[in-house]
Amino acid sequence: MTVNFNSKPLEMFHGAQFANANSIVNLDGDNKLKSNGKLGSALWKSFRSGDTKDANNAIRTQLLKSLGQAFGLSGMTETGGKVTFSRAFMDELEKILGRDVLKTGDFKLNADGAVTSGRPLTQRRISAILLKAAIVGHGDFNVKDYALKLGAINKELAAMGTKTSENKDFAAYFQHIGTCVDFLANDFENLIKKNEYWEANDMLDVSNEGVPRFVIKDPDDPRTKQGSGVPLFTKGNLAKWLGEKSPIHGLFHTELYKNIPNNIDTPEALKALKDYVRSTIILYVQSAIDLYFDAKDAGKLEEYKKAISMETGACMDAKASRPGEIRRELGLFSEEEVNVGVFAEHDASTNLDKCLYEEIKVANNNIDGGAKGWDEIAGTVKKALVGQVRPIMTLDEKNGMIVPLTENGKQVVRAITEADIDRIGPACADILGIF
Repeated sequence: MTVNFNSKPLEMFHGAQFANANSIVNLDGDNKLKSNGKLGSALWKSFRSGDTKDANNAIRTQLLKSLGQAFGLSGMTETGGKVTFSRAFMDELEKILGRDVLKTGDFKLNADGAVTSGRPLTQRRISAILLKAAIVGHGDFNVKDYALKLGAINKELAAMGTKTSENKDFAAYFQHIGTCVDFLANDFENLIKKNEYWEANDMLDVSNEGVPRFVIKDPDDPRTKQGSGVPLFTKGNLAKWLGEKSPIHGLFHTELYKNIPNNIDTPEALKALKDYVRSTIILYVQSAIDLYFDAKDAGKLEEYKKAISMETGACMDAKASRPGEIRRELGLFSEEEVNVGVFAEHDASTNLDKCLYEEIKVANNNIDGGAKGWDEIAGTVKKALVGQVRPIMTLDEKNGMIVPLTENGKQVVRAITEADIDRIGPACADILGIF
């Protein structure tokens, strides 16, 4: 069962990382989480006062409220600081998460719909709820959700063992995905910084010829410790570093993307480069992890293993596309999804040109012998994309480059139109070189 999901309302609960899974979670005075003893301990048993029950009800109410917001459920009312929930709300939430995970009896709503049980809420229960919500909910990529899902996968892989070559390959595959998750969560956004020497020269009106405007912060490179970093003159510099020095050791074909300037000497050029790298890693992580749970539910996990053992994809673009290919091979798309190309992997954070690359490949693969030109696939691509909300790209006619469409200095994010696709679709097809 999959439903629309926005994980942002649950951000505060991702912070429930206390020393023990049986730690009792409460709210502090700033509406943040705090540990309040441990379930079953003598300390907890001695403080079953009215205040303790009120504190337990408060955190349970906040959890229900956040879950309702995350899944967009109706039946929640907040009046004068008091939050109540309808029976229909609880039934729908239980249907989404499962009775074994949500345990609605532990909330014990009164006639008004307020939580009254007074039962403690542990980190173990919060973790179980967050994991199930992340598995069944589909929405914008959130690295914390996928770290949770990957943790569950790794436990199952550990139980499977690595005695067979397929199990060993599968474990290695998700180990690399885990490295990518860590890279996204901890390293990527702050990987590139302004070069302080370039900025100093610029302020003093000194020539910056031969000085990179941006540098890569490689902790193992002495230049980083000296206040600079690995020079980032061109997009190829980052591709080389990602392939040889980064923890993910991924091959990125930056040279194939004409919308990314070769010289990374402006903030716009840097943004285009980072957007490509970020979206490619996200696509790889998201599609591989989601396919694991869908294949497991369909009883096709062994087929997923075999497919990965045969081919994982050499470059990062291929790795990002591989789960979609396997999903199709396993028949895990509905007929409607296959017809409209929904199974091309992109989401609300994916730039329009990246969406087009995915949809063009899908449309081309559905034509025996491949398409001969843009006109053969334009209708299929438009059917898949028009109306979806995405960051919009356009064509800079002066240099023929695909660039972000901006208003007041910010990239436009709105529903895609046929005109948007007509403007850059042929150029995207040319970049892919499929005709």
